[in-house]
Amino acid sequence: MRILTALAAALLLCSCSTESSLFARAQEQVSKDLLDPASVQFRNVRRAPPPTRADDNPPPAVCGELNAKNRLGAYTGFRRFVAVLGEPPNSWVYDPTKAAEIDQFRADGVDENLVIQMQLGLDSGEALYRAFCER
Repeated sequence: MRILTALAAALLLCSCSTESSLFARAQEQVSKDLLDPASVQFRNVRRAPPPTRADDNPPPAVCGELNAKNRLGAYTGFRRFVAVLGEPPNSWVYDPTKAAEIDQFRADGVDENLVIQMQLGLDSGEALYRAFCER
């Protein structure tokens, strides 16, 4: 009986440390491109459920929200993120200013091909978040 209890406790600790390691990798991946990675605050961090298609072998993904500092050192408010920890790892942080920037570029007469590329980047990030996190 003691062996079963010890085995169950070991399995529980192992799964928790694996989950913690996954979250730490995701937070590092998302933070690395921000202005002050050490000051980033996270909340609602969770492992994304795997896609439902049986033929997929998806890499682990982590969803959540982060709050980062801007150039003035002020926090900007919590934004959604997704980190897909495959090879190579990929991450996306929602930036609500991008949609406004794209509209402004379009209004300023910036080359439409560039505007379309920016919109595709914003749309693909949104699609990535929906695919992994909104299930």
